[in-house]
Amino acid sequence: MIVAVLVLAVPGFVVGAASGASTRVKVIGAPLVSVTCVAVGAIVADLVGLPWGVVAVLLVTVVLSLLALLLRIRRPRPADPRQSNWSGQWGWTLLALVVGGAVQGVRMTRAMGSSSAISQTYDATFHLNLIRWILDTRSGSSLHAKISSIDSGQGFYPAAWHDVVSLIVQTTHAGIPEAANAMSLAISTVLWPLGVAVLCGVLARSWTFAAAGALLAGAFPQMPNLLTWFGVLYPNILGYALLPFVLALLVLALLPRTGLPRRQAWAFLLVGAPGLALAHPSAVFSVFVLSFPLVAQAAIEWCASATRRRPRPVRWIAGVTGLGGVVVLFFGLDRLSMKIELVREMRQSDSFWTASSGLVNAIGRFIGTNTGYMTQGSGWVPWILAPLVLVGMVRALWMPLARWLPFAYIISGALFTIALSGSPEMRAYFTGPWYGDTQRLVALVGITQVPLLVVGIRAVCEGIGWLFARQWTGRASRWAGRLFVGGVCVVFVIAQVGANLGRSFDSIRASWTFQSAENPEALLSQDEYRLLERLPEDVPADDTLIGNPWNGSALALALGDRMMVFPHVVTDNDEEADFVAEYLDQAKSLPSVCEMTDSLRIRYVLDFGRDYLWGQDPRSAGYQGLDGLVEDGVATVVDQEGEARLLEITACAQP
Repeated sequence: MIVAVLVLAVPGFVVGAASGASTRVKVIGAPLVSVTCVAVGAIVADLVGLPWGVVAVLLVTVVLSLLALLLRIRRPRPADPRQSNWSGQWGWTLLALVVGGAVQGVRMTRAMGSSSAISQTYDATFHLNLIRWILDTRSGSSLHAKISSIDSGQGFYPAAWHDVVSLIVQTTHAGIPEAANAMSLAISTVLWPLGVAVLCGVLARSWTFAAAGALLAGAFPQMPNLLTWFGVLYPNILGYALLPFVLALLVLALLPRTGLPRRQAWAFLLVGAPGLALAHPSAVFSVFVLSFPLVAQAAIEWCASATRRRPRPVRWIAGVTGLGGVVVLFFGLDRLSMKIELVREMRQSDSFWTASSGLVNAIGRFIGTNTGYMTQGSGWVPWILAPLVLVGMVRALWMPLARWLPFAYIISGALFTIALSGSPEMRAYFTGPWYGDTQRLVALVGITQVPLLVVGIRAVCEGIGWLFARQWTGRASRWAGRLFVGGVCVVFVIAQVGANLGRSFDSIRASWTFQSAENPEALLSQDEYRLLERLPEDVPADDTLIGNPWNGSALALALGDRMMVFPHVVTDNDEEADFVAEYLDQAKSLPSVCEMTDSLRIRYVLDFGRDYLWGQDPRSAGYQGLDGLVEDGVATVVDQEGEARLLEITACAQP
């Protein structure tokens, strides 16, 4: 995990240091720039023929650092030194990051069960196999990272997450499951809490607010736990974990009175944009929708400032004009996006997910902070957190740097509501960039939820402090400050004992539990795992294996470093491979079967039985030719662990 944190922090911090940026701006921008160094470095290395590895990242970091030195952004001295200072002590933020991260890390580690365990979910096969493919080919370019058939590396896929994990494997010689789990822990316990902390700190210009954000970053199951078990959406959670950093930089770049240099924020945004896009494109769409109120606020304030010497009606007209200009701009960008074929298809096609709730229930779940889980059985904690979030929405309207935040929260809630209850056409148009997936939009709601919770706690404490100051001598702000610290700690404990958060860790535990009699719908059993680890001893490196990907055999690439005909549960159409999967058991009577096995270099079969992911998914059919091969005299057993077997095809003459 330490290596994962270093990869996500050091390159960006080095580039920031070369630019002369202030320390706070470097901390805010470093993760974004680091991901750019890794993801863009992988593309550049592939283009120039350089093997993918640490050297490629170092070269990109050096190049960006030299450019930063040439275009050094000198830190301007503020006219009023008080504008550049945050209230409170930064040490409390560090302590909150340690405490919050430690609690999240302990609970998450216990849920995973083992450092070598793997997520037993639909997308895990693709992501883990892609890491192995990157390591074997020494190419981490996102331009050639699509592995859904034996002819892999022929299409685009955002591979920033996989590139980082491959660097962990290269530098530590850890296994792919261990490296992937370390990355998950680094995102959940360090990157996400730090992002929430810097966003809260920027909004209030307060280290105390930053500390509160760090401590409460895991208060809701929407982020980071939901995307940790669902999918499993490794790239998506990396992109979402970067969003608070992006929003914080946008606040610095667009709004006055932040006390930090705006040009530095723009520079980090520009350099970090490729990293965000290559983490996951949906993160870019998320920035688009969440930043709309922020851009609108900036436009209104700029127009009002430009006419500050004019009469009030003129200032009002200018502000409305600025707002109208932003609306027209975003509407134009929305229409322009429909000119892009891929985006247009996403926003016009039917989604795999369908509406599953009524409008009233969807709105109720959003308001009640139960977006990720059914309202029933959520316990009493949402009755405390939800009112605090609502209070935070009202109080934020009086915070100069946070007025946009409640509207961003409402927009994310509207997208969630549409995904959960809208018509097919509406769901496609508005939620297509997120594949119409309710869970991805649930997590998006969580981006702005924690800052509003922090603001709500502060508002309640301000009210109580005002009452104390009236009854006893003393300053209201002093009482409010003390109550705020205590209130954050109380809410932290309340959230940790809540049913919703507990169920999210239970979901992680279920997702990382091996297939067994108690969990028959998981992807892989422990016996199958052990057999896959022995594949390098049993199968020559140049040979290819075939198996039903829905029973876990597809993980032969990630765990056994041997190529599979079907490296993902959903594969591209390959007529020869599909024919072999359907008719291999008839190899003695159909000569064309052997011709195709020779063409594809298929020599071995993984027989993992008929315990499939999600039970009997219809897509697990079509592989009936891989059953009963030993009984039909087509193959013999080479290795066996429990009921998991490795078979060698003997019915076809070897070349």
